[in-house]
Amino acid sequence: MTVLFCACGADPAAQRGLVRVATSPEATATGAITGVSVTVSPAGASANLTQGSPGTFSGNVAVPLGNQTVTATAVAGSTTVATGSATVTVTGGGTTPVAIKLLDATGRTPGPDHSPVITSLQASATRVNAGDQVTLSASAVEPDGDPIAFAWTQSPGACGTFAAPASANTTWTAAAGGNCTLTLAATARGRSDSRSATVQVGSSAPTLVQHLASTSNSPFLALNGNDYRFTLPNPVQAGNCLVFGMTYQKFQGTTPTLTSISDSAGNVWPTVPAATTSNGLATSSIFVLPNAKPGVTTITVSFADVTNSFQYTVSEFNNIDRVSPVAASNGLADPNQAPNISAGTLNPADNDAGGGNLIWSYFIDNGDVGWNTPLRFTPGPQFALLDADIGWFGNVGLSHASQYFVQTNHAPVTATMTAPFAADVDPESYNGVAVALRVAPAGSPAPTGNIRINQISLFTNTIPPNEWDFQFPTHGNLIVGIVCQQGIIDIQSITDTQGNTWQSFRPELDEPQIWYAVNARPDPNLRITVQSSGVPVNSSFIFYDISGADGSPPDAFADDTGDGINHGSNRIDDAPVITPRSLGLTLTAISFGTGPAMGFSPASPAGAFFDYVYYTGEIDDDRMDNADGRGHLYNTDLSSERFGYVLNHTDGTTASATAVHFRSAGR
Repeated sequence: MTVLFCACGADPAAQRGLVRVATSPEATATGAITGVSVTVSPAGASANLTQGSPGTFSGNVAVPLGNQTVTATAVAGSTTVATGSATVTVTGGGTTPVAIKLLDATGRTPGPDHSPVITSLQASATRVNAGDQVTLSASAVEPDGDPIAFAWTQSPGACGTFAAPASANTTWTAAAGGNCTLTLAATARGRSDSRSATVQVGSSAPTLVQHLASTSNSPFLALNGNDYRFTLPNPVQAGNCLVFGMTYQKFQGTTPTLTSISDSAGNVWPTVPAATTSNGLATSSIFVLPNAKPGVTTITVSFADVTNSFQYTVSEFNNIDRVSPVAASNGLADPNQAPNISAGTLNPADNDAGGGNLIWSYFIDNGDVGWNTPLRFTPGPQFALLDADIGWFGNVGLSHASQYFVQTNHAPVTATMTAPFAADVDPESYNGVAVALRVAPAGSPAPTGNIRINQISLFTNTIPPNEWDFQFPTHGNLIVGIVCQQGIIDIQSITDTQGNTWQSFRPELDEPQIWYAVNARPDPNLRITVQSSGVPVNSSFIFYDISGADGSPPDAFADDTGDGINHGSNRIDDAPVITPRSLGLTLTAISFGTGPAMGFSPASPAGAFFDYVYYTGEIDDDRMDNADGRGHLYNTDLSSERFGYVLNHTDGTTASATAVHFRSAGR
């Protein structure tokens, strides 16, 4: 007889398993089956099944999530005639089936040439994504003692691959979306038995895992730099793809030569860009790193000579081909005049059967000054905006933007974007570069269930207007903006096009201001306006798009006013000290009289991320981040967090700091 156990888990009240029993034609019991019972351990649950049509029994049993062993016992009157068991992993939000065949050994000894019997078959998961592995475990007996040959098959035929198709125990790797039926056949002396399990495979479409976009120094300011070092907001997921756009130039000088890209995770970056273009002043390139190593990733970019301007934009995606991802690339420089800017036409190879191609494009003002700034960036048809820097004012900025979409039906595609300018100013010229990346099962999507930064974007303005406009695509439920102290920019209010309510933590005039909107409504084209009074001076804003935040305001605050670093030292600790009241995310900021900060001091919490760039040659006049410090920490306990920073000089300076902590939803 066959026992089919379906364990269903969602919330505790709905964690119920359905046990269905059907008699087998090959049963040899000495009497009719009169009852079947099941026990589940370690759940400690049991149930007597109700007899239905002849030879069938069914019933329900509640089980918790996790690994459970199900044992079924069949009786004929007071005699136990068959037992069998198997282990099932009960997961929330789905059904995890396991098949148990009860072999009746109480009847007469079977004659020769009986078929083998598959007594159990288990799949480690029944809902997976393309690229995931499923462990398949089965056992069988042969009443005559004949050797058993095993063979796994699947339907449809291209939905995945078996590691060992001739073994009872194997792994199966999902390749295509949809329901896939995995069947094991056990054969001995021409007779066979078979059992099946169905696995639901999710789409292999790429998803954005995280995104980071910087501002830049204007080449006009002639601030020399090299060895630019910056860190992604979250640990990279193993096997994902990093798409890295960059632009660099030297004011009225020879275009610098890129010498290397390296990172702290030990990845080997390509030495040749996937796409590149130059107008003779600014060089813009895209580098593609497939199959990235996991972990915190700090990227360092080095040149043979100093640059005066460097901008970086990095996206992480899953489900991009691990070996040869680039299907097409292109780039355009002059003439590429706004408002209608382009990276040219891509004609990638047909990969429709594999999920298509991800199209990623990047645009940046290619002037050596950047006299004018567009009113907005509008993504091209089908594209989604990743970031857009319209925060510049005056002749010191290099506006830029990036976008992407997944093309599932093969066709030539032109990567375009619209960047309109005010009627009384001349539009700028732009570099545009684009790549098409082959979709294939790889890596993992962004983790869910806890608070997480989706994107960080940095903005700078040497002469901020009293109504300072930003474009910041959001997808989460919490937005945070951190800027210099009120003595630099006296913000009166912040509003946005979604009507989100903004609040602030800024207890002292000399401390960095932390503004936030909880329960924020996401908007892929959000516009934020910062209203200030007086005459603002050079200011840097960093915006965070965050998912998984609790709907309440921050549950911890800290500040450190009027502090400093003595002459002869380059380090400050306990700036500030914050004690979180829950598990979640801490954001921290420090303002220096004279920077720049190189990063956190050794006394800072392990696992803290420094969110600003540091580069060789950076001085206090830096415009990429105002030479201050910003960072974040995902706390794993409620210990006090002591943040400290290291400067690149020992001249002494003033310092003031703030920090806030946001609770993770459900924590």
